[in-house]
Amino acid sequence: MVKSSEVGEPLKVTTMSSATESPISSLHSVDLPLRMRMSLRLTWLLPPHMREALLFGRAWWCPHAQALMHKLSGYRGDVTISLRSHMQGVKLSASALEKYPYMREHFELPEQQFIRKWVLSGDHVFDVGGHIGFMALYFASLGAKVCTFEPSPISFGRLQHNLALNPKLEITPYNVGASDCDAVGYLSPCGSMSALGWSGNEVHLIRLAPLMKVLRPSFLKIDVEGHAGSVIRGMALDAMDTSLPILMIETHNTGEHDAVVEHLSGTYDLVDLDHSVRFPRRIGCVPKCSPRVRTSECR
Repeated sequence: MVKSSEVGEPLKVTTMSSATESPISSLHSVDLPLRMRMSLRLTWLLPPHMREALLFGRAWWCPHAQALMHKLSGYRGDVTISLRSHMQGVKLSASALEKYPYMREHFELPEQQFIRKWVLSGDHVFDVGGHIGFMALYFASLGAKVCTFEPSPISFGRLQHNLALNPKLEITPYNVGASDCDAVGYLSPCGSMSALGWSGNEVHLIRLAPLMKVLRPSFLKIDVEGHAGSVIRGMALDAMDTSLPILMIETHNTGEHDAVVEHLSGTYDLVDLDHSVRFPRRIGCVPKCSPRVRTSECR
């Protein structure tokens, strides 16, 4: 069940059974132009790693390949698809100009593998920087109880739409951002790359520490376009706590990356998930003294 929560409201989590719907056609937007439907179906014939490398990788030709693909499809509206594999039966609505319709359930596979290793059914998970909800849906499809935080009013509306498409998944959305203090900030509207700054839409910011004390999340995904250091400070992590959460963080510049390393390197083992020296970079952070670490004692 989806419950939208504003700043100051008590957190409510409602238990619901996981989705049992069997997937029908991968494309639910049957009124899509023929060129768009053909573009998607032809792209889906490629193996996921090839799709990623050709269209969304870091090579110089990828932006040109995307531009050509969008020109050939001739469509800029929304697409609703049914996901499979670990997300069997989950529906996702996304713009035809975004990566989601083309990668489908294969979106960010290295991150998915890290998540599956550590997230168990029944865990509380915080999705910080929820965007349109793909990762929140992924966590919930694994049986987790998810709180997702998205300050952008535009992205939050799209997030709510995707949660409404999957009402049996246990996700609570919050139209707030996370930081190191409770305050009002400004968000520059730029889709998945919206970032806090000195101008833009006025948004509410909160510290995560009070909610973490109540729910004790075992896993947090943090993707906040340069603001991860402030989010970590607002979590008030205690190095002596043996139930520290596992973290998965995306960094977007050297300053943000260095702040994450500075805050966590003494308490966490940091793993480069996509083995890249270019930004964005994804880091898996596992507490050195965690009951979930598959060793007999703390290192």
